[in-house]
Amino acid sequence: LAAAAALAAPQPAAAGRFWSELGLGAEEGPASSLADLAITPAARFDGGFAACQQLNILVLVGGVRNDVNLRDVHIFNLDHEIWERPDGADQFATIMPGRRGWNMAAISPHPDRPDSCRFALHGGTLNPRRVVTDNNVYIVEVVVAGEVDDDLGLNITTPIFTHAVSAYLLDATVDPAADQRYDISGRYESGFIGFENHLFISKGFGENSRRFTDTWRLTVVDSTNSTDDAIASQSVGRWQRVAVEEDNGFDFSFANVNSHLVLYGGEGVDGRGRGVAHSSLLAGDLELLAASSGFLNDDAAKSPIQPVTPTTDRLVFRMSHRGAAYGNTFFNFGGDKLVVPESYAGGNERILNNAVTFTSLDFTRRTYSCVTKDQAVVNWCSFQEECPEGTKSFNLDSFGKYMFVLIYVDNLDANVLFRLDMDAVLTEGRSFFFDAYEIDQGELSGYSPLASLQYALGAVCVFLVLSVLLLYKSRTDNSPHMHLLDQKRSTGVTQEVVRSLQFVKYDVDGRHLPLVLEWDEEGNPSIKEEGEPLSSADEAESDAGKRERRDSASSASSEGAAGDAKRASHRNRGAREDADSDDGDG
Repeated sequence: LAAAAALAAPQPAAAGRFWSELGLGAEEGPASSLADLAITPAARFDGGFAACQQLNILVLVGGVRNDVNLRDVHIFNLDHEIWERPDGADQFATIMPGRRGWNMAAISPHPDRPDSCRFALHGGTLNPRRVVTDNNVYIVEVVVAGEVDDDLGLNITTPIFTHAVSAYLLDATVDPAADQRYDISGRYESGFIGFENHLFISKGFGENSRRFTDTWRLTVVDSTNSTDDAIASQSVGRWQRVAVEEDNGFDFSFANVNSHLVLYGGEGVDGRGRGVAHSSLLAGDLELLAASSGFLNDDAAKSPIQPVTPTTDRLVFRMSHRGAAYGNTFFNFGGDKLVVPESYAGGNERILNNAVTFTSLDFTRRTYSCVTKDQAVVNWCSFQEECPEGTKSFNLDSFGKYMFVLIYVDNLDANVLFRLDMDAVLTEGRSFFFDAYEIDQGELSGYSPLASLQYALGAVCVFLVLSVLLLYKSRTDNSPHMHLLDQKRSTGVTQEVVRSLQFVKYDVDGRHLPLVLEWDEEGNPSIKEEGEPLSSADEAESDAGKRERRDSASSASSEGAAGDAKRASHRNRGAREDADSDDGDG
């Protein structure tokens, strides 16, 4: 029965089909030779995290651990799946302040170093328990440091590269026209993406719980033919306000979807100070935003970032999630989902989400939609194929077809790195696509590409098993009621004897209960439990009483049989006398 129930239950997709865990180490080869050089970063959450396809690396900066802001830097080498502490890490720690919640994104490399990776960092908080920030922007560059060979005593057969890191404070100014009316200031839990040599930051909140509704662009201007010693003078930046949104918000997802800035969901605060969840999806053309000379008014209707229309009215709410893009498809992972929409103040409608949701955007029609496995057109699709544990303590970034998720696992006090193959999801996983709205609202209980077949097979198995059990029970039932009915059909003693019998229900724990036999008006018997459990002495006495009653019943049965024989003899003798009398009369 348990096996049948397990078969009937919906099953997840094949393990590891779309998700894979990174950094597990290699059993042999060059990667295993580097195991001794790998330096796993201390577990932390809320650090800066960004990916760079140029060097095939992930970079982790800062974060918080045990209420202490960290200022270190670590690089994950995706070619060999190991963590490195790069050259220059000690100097890096003297330049970069310790922060949690860094806004971090990759931008185009410096023209003098086209094979390097460059990142911009801004905002976050200097205090691990409350928002204390500034308007500084830091540039971090990662370059190939050199080739590791047998001189280091490693027995390897292919070149292995390590990296070097440098950082400096960018000289960034604010557009004078915008500076008169608006404030960029440091922001926390805002949207932050890079596009070419531009950096875009949207919404979020700052010190004293100040909420923002606008989007700013930082353009990094590089000088060329400079030396490494003059790295701090190579680039300057300029802030420009380029858009405004209707609602304030933070903890939303933010991504570059096919050269469009896209933000989705998040939470905000209404006019009465209540928490409000968002399901809206906004988009703006990054080419236009990069070329914009500024947006210096508060009319959201004229902003270059506008809402994208959902296909249906079945809205999906997400908060504290993160997003990534592959082509025109926008993926989101983690955070919270909201079952009861709009307001969650004082309620418990926020539920931890461990699923991936995704949708395809049509920027020409300004709509978004997804097609499920049943060919239904919905706003968001979802699948659940052994997703990493849902949590709000994670970082996410992507490049190419891969999404990278670094999760802080609290009960293990460790960071675990996962990779999602977004291309495989879209090309091989269509039989796993369900309506995310139905999943959120509990209308869909499980996931399986063969769900209908499994339910049918499960139902057949359950029916067969139950049928066999009932047949077996009907043939082997030893209950007092069944014995009593059998006894009623083949009684060898009087009903008074049967009614005087005492029944006892025996239990394995030794607490035996006396049973009372009762008869209704139609002569049908029934048994009821009555009285206190019998002790060992009572049980012995009960056994003695039963033996005495059996002897009495046996004697009564013998006497009854003798009486019947005697009465039969008298009847026969009387019959013969009557016959003789009739003959005499004749």
